[in-house]
Amino acid sequence: MVTTCEDRLGGTMDLSSNQGSSIMQPETRSESSYRQLVEGIRGYAILLLDLKGCIEIWPSAATRLTGYSPDEMLGQPISMLYEPGSQVESQHATALEAAAKRGKCDLDITCTKKGGEVFWADLEIASLYNEHGVLTGFSAVMRDINEREYAHQQRARELAESDRTKGEFLGTIAHELRTPLNSILGWAQLLRRGKLDEASWTRATEIIEASAKAQARLIEALLDTSRIIAGKTQLELRPIRLLDVINAALETIRPAADEKSVNLELLNDAVDPTVSGDSSRLQQVIWSILSNAVKFTPAGGSVKVRLESRNFQIEIAIQDSGCGINAEFLPHIFDAFRQTDGNGAKIRQGLGLGLATVRRLVELHGGTVRAESGGLGAVTTVFVMLPVLTQAGGEACRELTTVPSSVLFKSLKDLRVVVVDDDRSARELTSTILARYGVQVSIASSAREALLAVQQFRPHVLLSDIEMPEEDGYTLISQVRALTPDLGGNTPAVALTAHSRPEERRRTLRAGFQIHLTKPIESDELASAIAHLVDQSETGYNHV
Repeated sequence: MVTTCEDRLGGTMDLSSNQGSSIMQPETRSESSYRQLVEGIRGYAILLLDLKGCIEIWPSAATRLTGYSPDEMLGQPISMLYEPGSQVESQHATALEAAAKRGKCDLDITCTKKGGEVFWADLEIASLYNEHGVLTGFSAVMRDINEREYAHQQRARELAESDRTKGEFLGTIAHELRTPLNSILGWAQLLRRGKLDEASWTRATEIIEASAKAQARLIEALLDTSRIIAGKTQLELRPIRLLDVINAALETIRPAADEKSVNLELLNDAVDPTVSGDSSRLQQVIWSILSNAVKFTPAGGSVKVRLESRNFQIEIAIQDSGCGINAEFLPHIFDAFRQTDGNGAKIRQGLGLGLATVRRLVELHGGTVRAESGGLGAVTTVFVMLPVLTQAGGEACRELTTVPSSVLFKSLKDLRVVVVDDDRSARELTSTILARYGVQVSIASSAREALLAVQQFRPHVLLSDIEMPEEDGYTLISQVRALTPDLGGNTPAVALTAHSRPEERRRTLRAGFQIHLTKPIESDELASAIAHLVDQSETGYNHV
C-alpha cells in the first residue's frame, strides 16, 4: 500500500495489482481510473520517484511535456531534466532531503526537452510513505509554467522600457532647458563685463528675454501636461461648433505647412456638428495632431482633415502622406515619453508628450482617439471621435444660460418633455419649472415608465436622472437608443444629475445623452438647455 503524507493521490491503492486476473477487483478499478486520469492530463505530469530520485513511473503526459519516452526515462534521475549547470541541478539531493523532512518541496526550475529546448517548470516533490510510516519514495508534479514566466518576463521588459523612456524624457527636458539657459548665461556674462556696443547690448537683452520666455513656456507646458494627464484640468464646457475649432487650428498650423509646401485640405460633406467642449482645449487637440502630421510629411505632401457623422458621434480623421509609422511603435503612439521619427529612430524634437496630452484631453471630452498606419512609407491617419451635442447644426450656438425668459417661453411653448426621476419632489420641481414655460410634461418615476412614455408621448426631449433603483439612467438611454427612429430612438436627451465629476460627465455623453446638467440648476439654465437642444436638433430628429 502506498500513500502520500497529504493523501495527494486521493487515498490508498495497491500498485502491485494482479494483471493476470480476468475479474477486476475494486482497488484495481480505482487504479485503472487513476491511471487513465493521469494519462489524460495536459500541461503537467505526475511522476513517481524512488528514494534516490530516480523515475519509476513516467506517464504519457510527461512524454508530451518533455518529448522523452518511458524507455528513455525510467530508472533515470529526475535531475536529468534540469538544465545543465543550473543551480537546481546541483541542489537536487538537498531538494529530496527537504521533501523527506517537511513532506514536500516546491521548485521553479528550467528544464530541457529532448530536442534541447528549454522551458520553465514548477516542480512539487512530495514524500510517499507505506502503511507503517516508512518513506518509500517521492511523487513529483511537474507543471509547464512557460506562459506564467513569459508574463513575468514581459512585465519586467515593460518596466525596463518604461524606465528607459523616462530616462530619455529627462534627457530631452535637460536638452530643452539647457539650450535657452546657455543663451541666457552667455549673454548675461558678456553684459556683466561691459564690453558690448549699443547694438550688441540691445541684441543681448532681446535674446535673454526670448530665451527666458522659451523656458517659461516649456515649464508651463510641462505643468499643463502633468495636470491634464492626472485629470486635474478644469474644462470650460459650452456648446461649440466643431468646424470653428478645426478651422482655427488649420490657420494656426498653415504657416508651418506653407513653409514645407505641404497642402492642407478640409473635406466636409455639409457636416457642421455642435459638441459640448472646451474650445481652446479642442483646438489644442487638433493642432497637436496637425503639427505632427506636418512635421513628418515631406515637402510637396498633403494633410487632409475629414469630418463624418456616426450615430450621435462625430469623427475627425486627420491623414498625412508622410513617412508612416513602424508597426512596432504604432500601439505606443499615444504613450507619454515615446518618440520616433517614423523609421523607428528616436528624435530629440519636442518632449514626446503631445499625443499623450491629446488622448487625455479627448477622453476628458468623452471621446476616443486612435491611429492607423500601413507601416513605413504608408499614410497615417489619426481618428478622433467625439459625442455630438446635436445631430445637425448650421446655426451658430447660443450660450445655455443667456436666453431671456420671454424668448424661452416662445421657444418652449407646447414642446413635449418626458421627465424621469425616482424622487417625487425632484419630479414635481422639474415639471413645475417647465410648465412655467408652456412645456407639456410627462412624468415617469422609473426607467421602465420613461421608456413607455418615450414611445407613446413622443417627446421632443427626454430629461432623466441618473441614479435610480433597479434601472438607472444609463440603462434607460441605452434602451431608448435601441428603439427605431419612428418609436423615439433619436430623441435628444439631457442628463440632470447630482454627479459632477469629469469622468461621470464623460460617461453620460458616451452613453447617449447630448447634455449633462448638474443639480442644483437654475430654472432659466434648465430651460435654455432644452431650448438649445431642440433648436439644434430640429433637422436631425423627426417628431410625430
